[in-house]
Amino acid sequence: MLTKLTIPKKAAKETAFDHAQLYRLGLDKAQDLAKKVWTDFNIHDPGVTTLETLCYALTDLSYRASMPVADLLASEADNLTNMQQQFFPAREILHNRPITLLDYRKLLIDLKGVKNAWIKPASRTYYTDTIRRRLMAKDSGSPGVTAVNIGGLYHVLIDYMDDLNTAEKAAILDNVTEVLQANRNLCEDFVNITEVESQDFILCGEFELQQDADTAYVKAQILFEVQQFLAPAVANYTLSEMLEKTNAAGEPYSADDIFNGPPLSCGFIPDDELASGELPEEIHLSDIINIIMDVPGVMAIKEIQINPLALTTELENRWIVPV
Repeated sequence: MLTKLTIPKKAAKETAFDHAQLYRLGLDKAQDLAKKVWTDFNIHDPGVTTLETLCYALTDLSYRASMPVADLLASEADNLTNMQQQFFPAREILHNRPITLLDYRKLLIDLKGVKNAWIKPASRTYYTDTIRRRLMAKDSGSPGVTAVNIGGLYHVLIDYMDDLNTAEKAAILDNVTEVLQANRNLCEDFVNITEVESQDFILCGEFELQQDADTAYVKAQILFEVQQFLAPAVANYTLSEMLEKTNAAGEPYSADDIFNGPPLSCGFIPDDELASGELPEEIHLSDIINIIMDVPGVMAIKEIQINPLALTTELENRWIVPV
């Protein structure tokens, strides 16, 4: 025999909107989990009171979530101003404290008077005497002494802007130290902060140019492009410029990519461009040749060589020049 169909007097509610259902489900779960240590499930118990409050909050959130977003956010008067007050700007919620070495570099390059900066891990070793339970700066050679390599230490190299005097560099150094100490992570420290040493190179070559090429322009362009390769400048971009740029993979930057890292005062610095500005340890002549061949007006390179200006002996391998 089929069950008779009936119409309930009260419309069925979704669990999220039904305080009684939520309370019953929560109480059953609490009884199942805490039946050995908690047996008083009457309304005067603080735990039950907390459960009732939680159920009320859930029904309130469910009610709000079921409404159109426009009704929740919009206001009748001065809607634009009120909207701006309801949301945090991307600069406040998407940036983070410096975590990586690139983050620290961004902080320093953003400072006035700093052209570029590099953070290098510093090695420092202490020695522990496991028998006498002492930490020593030098190895005593005694039995039971083991080396302890300290991590989280860094050397900082600063490339100042051109034409700065000693007093101006000292003021910038104080600012750099203050920024680093205010943003360093737990168990991290900076061993020293020094100015990067510049090294001059001389470029000699014999090039074949197009017949209509401007010799002076081609020469200036070659020197400029090689200089940019050896000591690339770090550019700062506005938000609109970042939205128009593409990354190394040819894809546009997302908001998460743009605002990743510490907040800066002079715009945004892409990670891929910053990573390409590392201090070189050697110069490959093949890279210089590729750069020069891309200069408009250059047809061929007959002879080329790049050497340190203060070179006194012939290089062992002219294709790999140490810096």
